[in-house]
Order: sequence, then C-alpha cells, then structure tokens
Amino acid sequence: MAIKFWTKLGDPSVVAGGHGKYLINQKFRRPDGIEEDRFLFKGEKKSVVIFPVTSAGDLITIREYRHAINEIIYALPAGNIEPNETKESAVKRELLEETGFRADKIVVLREAGLWYDTGVFVATYYPCLALGCCPTGKQALDENESIEINVMNYKEWHDMILRGPVQDNQMIVTTFLAMTNLGLIRKAENV
Repeated sequence: MAIKFWTKLGDPSVVAGGHGKYLINQKFRRPDGIEEDRFLFKGEKKSVVIFPVTSAGDLITIREYRHAINEIIYALPAGNIEPNETKESAVKRELLEETGFRADKIVVLREAGLWYDTGVFVATYYPCLALGCCPTGKQALDENESIEINVMNYKEWHDMILRGPVQDNQMIVTTFLAMTNLGLIRKAENV
C-alpha cells in the first residue's frame, strides 16, 4: 500500500503559547476523506546546538535547569537564532553568553537543519561545531538562566551519553555529527 499525504485545511489556530512556542490546532483531511484535528507544538524561531571544542581539544559542556522535566541536566550550549542573524553568528553569541568562550571557527553540521520531533513539534535546529574555543573570562547569561560550565574530554562526554546522564536527543545527535566530522567516530562506509 502506498503512503498518501494528508491535506492541511486552512491555517492553524493558536490554542496557547508564550516564549516563542505555541500549541496549535491544525485541521487535516486524511486520505480516506475524514477530517481530523491535530494539536502540534510550533517553535517561532530556529535554534542552534553547539559542540564547542577548546584549543586544547577538550569539550565545553554545561549543566542547567530544564523546566519541562524539572531537572538539572548535562547539555551542550544552545539557543535561538534571532531575526536577521546567521546560524554562525547565533553560535558565536550563544557560546559567549552561556560559557564565556569565543570560537575561532564555526561549522554548521547540517545546513538543512533537523526536526525536534516530527510527530508533534514544528521547529528545526542546526547542530554546529565550534572549534578553537578560548575563554574570555565571564558568561553573559539572560536573567532567567543559571548555567554551570564543565570542560571535559570527548570520552567522558561519550561515556555520559552511554550511561544516561546525557538524555537530550539534540545533544546526542549533535555529538554524533560533530564527532563524526572530527574523525572520532568511524563513518558508516568504513564499518
């Protein structure tokens, strides 16, 4: 049986929202002709997730509180791309704000971006690699941010992914793409 597209009917209506994220109701017509409402989350802005590597070859990670799961988690620096800002400038700004580090070189690992959750979330993020990161001395956090900086080697971070302390899929995917780019993971064609 061939997969068929559902047809969007009209514009979505906003059910609730704030902080650039919204719950929307979008009407669809299924291939069998039945109309159905789907509730989806929509992000107003695209974002970047950063795999920052110091000049010495260590990884800069963070710990921060995340509201949705009510936990303090290990993560990579990340943030929204502001209007009229490139992905590269967003990486530089967010890295400096959250960690106090500057990068010499930025590599966007997926120019097309990645979806957060294709079943319910209409938003994309761009995994990025920041190389030659050096400390500037201090963070410039937003008023609602509290971030602890951790510098570690790749193996420590990789082990944290495998053991469970790193649980955010964006961080894991960005790590995989960055470590593959750096030659730290064998590419599939060589396995």
